Formats: sequence, C-alpha cells, structure tokens
Amino acid sequence: MLTGLVIVADWLVSNIDYVREQQNNAPEELADHYEYTLATIGEEVTGAGLEFPRPPVSVTVRGVWGSDPTRLQESISTELMPRLSGAGMLIITDTTGSGKTEAALVGAHALGRVTGRPGLFWGLPTMATSDEMRLRLKEFVEAVIPGTPVTLAHSMAAFQHEYRSDQAVPEWLRQLKRTLLAGVSVGTLDQALTSALATRHNMLRLHGLANKTLIIDEAHSYAPYTRRLLARLLSWCGRIGVPVIVLSATLPTPLSRELAEAYVSGAGNRLETPLEISYPGWAFVTTDGETVLPSESTTQRMSKSAERETQITRHPHERSVEARQAAINSFTDQAAEDGGCVAVVCNTVQSAQDTFRALRERHPDIPVSLLHSRFPWRQRKRITKDLVTRFGKKGAADGSRPPRAIVVATQVIEQSLDVDFDLVISDIAPIGLLIQRLGRCQRHNLSDEYQRPAWCESARLAVLDPIAPNSAAPVPVEWGEIYSPYELVATHQVLRERPPRVHVPEEADALVQRVHAATEETHESDLTQLWDEQFGEVRAQRQLAKLVEIPAPEHTDDLALLTSPDVDEADVSTRIGVDTARIVPCYVDEAGKAWLDAQHTEPWPRRRPANDDVERIIDFSITCPRSWAEESGLEQNPTWSRNGTLRDAYVLSAPNQGRLSVDPELGLVRTRKE
Repeated sequence: MLTGLVIVADWLVSNIDYVREQQNNAPEELADHYEYTLATIGEEVTGAGLEFPRPPVSVTVRGVWGSDPTRLQESISTELMPRLSGAGMLIITDTTGSGKTEAALVGAHALGRVTGRPGLFWGLPTMATSDEMRLRLKEFVEAVIPGTPVTLAHSMAAFQHEYRSDQAVPEWLRQLKRTLLAGVSVGTLDQALTSALATRHNMLRLHGLANKTLIIDEAHSYAPYTRRLLARLLSWCGRIGVPVIVLSATLPTPLSRELAEAYVSGAGNRLETPLEISYPGWAFVTTDGETVLPSESTTQRMSKSAERETQITRHPHERSVEARQAAINSFTDQAAEDGGCVAVVCNTVQSAQDTFRALRERHPDIPVSLLHSRFPWRQRKRITKDLVTRFGKKGAADGSRPPRAIVVATQVIEQSLDVDFDLVISDIAPIGLLIQRLGRCQRHNLSDEYQRPAWCESARLAVLDPIAPNSAAPVPVEWGEIYSPYELVATHQVLRERPPRVHVPEEADALVQRVHAATEETHESDLTQLWDEQFGEVRAQRQLAKLVEIPAPEHTDDLALLTSPDVDEADVSTRIGVDTARIVPCYVDEAGKAWLDAQHTEPWPRRRPANDDVERIIDFSITCPRSWAEESGLEQNPTWSRNGTLRDAYVLSAPNQGRLSVDPELGLVRTRKE
C-alpha cells in the first residue's frame, strides 16, 4: 500500500509545470518552502481528480431513480444497512432485470459511509458492458455527487467517444494505469485483477481500490483460471478492509463460497458456517466471518414478487446447417406473418454470419440485424447503440421499436445489454447462460406502449439442441472449445427430462446448481468421463493461476514475492487462452491510394501515426485470434512499431487476404478450408 502511495506521489510532483512553478516561486527557507509546498500540492491533487467523493448521508432508490424500491432493494435498505458496522462482502443473486444494479449502488453507498471509503469501482467481463455501465453509473453520480468524474478503465477507453468528450474527467486520470485512482471508476474486472498478478504496478491497482467499494458484476461468467485470481484479489481486499459486492443472476454455490472464504481468510478469520444464499436474495459476510441474511419472511416476499412463469423449450435437430436453419425458420416465419421481435443467439461468429445471411434472404421485408465481436470497432459500437435504442425500454415508449424484426447475435448480447425481445432462440449452452439469455426475453413491461404478439404472450427461450450424448462426438467440436462439454450434455439431459415451463426464480436457481455446482458425488452418473475431463481442465487452470498470482496475505513474509513471479511477465495475464490480434483493413483505389474504409473516405495514415491517426485506425480495426492473421500471411506495419496501441496490429489487404475478408454487413469472415 505504501508503494502504491509513493508511486502516485512521485507522478504528481514529477509534473514539469509543477516543478518549474516550485523552482520559480517557492521560498528558499526550508520551513517556509514546506508550508508553501503543502498549499500548492493540494491544488495538484485536486487538479488531477484525486479528491475523495463526498456523497450525501442518505441515498435511496426513490430519491435517486424516482421509483419505489423492489423487495430486494427494500430488504437491503431495512435489514442490512442498520446492521452495518464495518467492511464485508455483500453477495446479491437475483433474476435478470430485478434491480440488482440499483441495489448494489445503494449498498455501496452504505458500506462507504461505515468504512470511510466513499469511492467505487464497478468491474465487468467485457469492454462493451463496461461502456454501457459507465452511462448508468454516471447518471447515478450526477444525481448523488454532481461533478465527480467517472473514469473508464479498459484498453480501448481512449477511443470511446462519450468518454473522450467527457470534460468532467481530468486528463491526468485518463492514462490506463491511473483510471482506478479516481474516486469513481468502471471498467473490465481485469484492471482490478492485475492487483493479484505478480507484475509491475500491481500495488498501484490495489492502492486505487483501497478507498473504494469493489463491485463484481456477472461474477458467474469467468473461467476457472480467472476465478482463482479473483479469489486471491478478494483475500487482499479482506486484508485491507475493502468492501466488496458480488452480483449474479446465476451464481453456483461453490463459487459464492470460494469467494466469501477467500475474503474472510484474507482478514485472518474463517467463515463461521457454510454460506447458503436464498434465491433471489443476498448474504453479507463480515471480515470476522459472521453472516447476515434477510429474514425468512423477506426471502419469501422477494421470491413471490419475482415470480413469473416462463418457458425453455427444447428443439432437437440433426447436426447439420440445414436442420438447424429449418428449426429457426419455423419461429421467424411466424414473426414475419403475425409480428414480433425475435433474437437468435448463436454460439460462434461464423454460425451467426451464416444464420444472418439465411434469414435476410428468407425475410427480405423484415429488418434483420447482426451483432458479434468481429466487426470494425466503429461499426460494432453503432450496431450496439442501435439495438439498445430500438429494443430497450425506451424504444417502445418513443415508437422506435419495430412491429417485427430479427436480431442475430453471439453471446455478446447476453451480458448487461438492456434489450427486450418477444422471443429468444438460442443454440444450446450451459444452463446458466441459457437463463441469462431468457432474461433478454420480455424483460420489461411494455404493455402500455407495445402490444406483444399473441403467439408469444409469455417469455420463452427456444433452445436448438444437436447434442448426441451416446455418440463419439457428443457436442460439435467448435462448441467444445467455448463451453465445457460436460455442462453442455448435462444441460441437454436436464432439458430433455423436465417439462418446458420454468417457474422463475425458484426453479431457475435449482437448474443452475444441478449443472454448475456438480461434484464428484452429484454429477450426472452417465457423464463421468466428461465430468472427469472438466475436473482436470479446471484443476490445470487453477494450477496455472497459482504460478502467476501473488501470495495470500497470511503467507506473505517477503514483499519481493509480490512482484517476482515464477514465469516471464510477458506470459502473465488475467485471462487464459486469450491471444487476440488487431487487424486493420487497407483498401487501395484504382489510383493506388490507400484508405481505411471501403468507401474511400478515410485516408490511410502515411506517416508515423499521431494521436488522431491512432484513433481513426482503431475505429476501423477488428480483433480476432492471432493465429488467423498469421495463417493468412498478414504483416505488421513497421511505422507503427513505436506506438504501444498499434505495434502488434496486422494489416489486411482488403477486402480479402488469405482466408480472411471484410464484408460490410458480416464483419470479418474466415472462409472454411476445402
């Protein structure tokens, strides 16, 4: 903690303008020089944006958002807040769209009051969800502590237009290593997880968290490697008394227990009893290991208020493109004839592109949209904003929601995007993710502004299922690289055995625990081989995390261990198996002039790129696995070698080179091998 403080102090007094001002104006006599410095450095701290937020004494749902609190929010306000006396971990688990965000903000304010840590960092799985959450967090901050800057912490923040134009954020805070030093920040959880890696400046991230409440959103969505790092981070949060809030709609019990145990053990204690959280509900674990829970009557009221009847219908099909598309057509044909907004969620980008092409050809009179991660950065932002505008709650109110539409997307649509469809069709995925996707179906009450079509009056997720448990390849090969084959087949068996009606919330949680909390004793008995393979993979990932994480607080007797990993720093990462490349298409016209876009409106930078050039290049860049760039013979631009953002980028001779091509409607396409 002291090292982080010294780094920040060093940066502040190394400001050239400040040094010159001191040399020119500070008194020479030592005592006077000291007093003068105290006054002037205060101005530097304020100008850098490092002042503590000063929120009001009380924050309520009605006062901030103008609405009555939900049962969950009311329970946290009346049953938890009066009992708070210090730091701890608050775990909130409830259905999607239930108001967890507002509950977390009210809870974070209360924890900040009792611990003297008024700041906040909101950590999410992706950059896209971080961008969306910053807008919501900024609205909260403007209502509660106006003028407080809200920084955006991820590697592409400098190219996010709304953030770049936010005058409330001081320039000093915009550097990626400094964003967590702001009083209020939102970004990818990776920025906080760096505190748990034995790398340079890890102590700076921990110093940035020290005066905040750490909120971990979508806690279920991380791989075992990252979960292990998260547990280590939480042990240090417990050690230094940082309050933590964990949010999830589908939280497996083993994960909630692991995180709580790590937090309490970091504080030097043990959980008094195994953690049990009602669903929907919350649990607060103090640093002493005590657990605070809502009353039984409150738990029942929360469950009752969240109750709704939904459907998850299983639609088996042969493992062929034609059979899958026929199943999708049976639903989209109904929407074309009788109206309705339908989402189709695909497990791979290539499948999404193929599905989009087929549906656009079949329904030329209906707007068909496509969203995935391999569009140029500018185009992806535009598509995302359009979908949230048309299919969010405001879309029905202002008339921008169409009477019939189809959206084809990958998993990017299931996390923190506030969109609502009449029907959601999905490739089969682990049950927890299916329930997340179900949460994008009839998410809001739109009856006053938009009439749901008669053929889908209740929320329904139609699951396309090609799983063949008894075959040599029970799941498609490409899916096994994304999801655990055990969880896919276990989900298949659960859906096959049970009726389609799912009573949310109670049955939803039971399904999550059955698949995602399976142990050696409780896993599906006929899936032992798949479970053993999953267990081995989980164990391997956790062992790899042990090589790169810092020691637990109780085992740290040599500070050098915190920055001396047993592996090369270049190999240290907060995620496993993530080796992506940035591709920049280069279009050449008939005159031989190079352009960034196919329309020839954005000239290709000929010189070493300045800041404006870098921003334009990033806007047209696309990310994909590095192996794709290498197999297609793409090369790097030598004039970009000194730019940290672009030095590893590849140039693609657009529109196509090797197996890669850029399509204006499909994004980056990789052709199949013959």
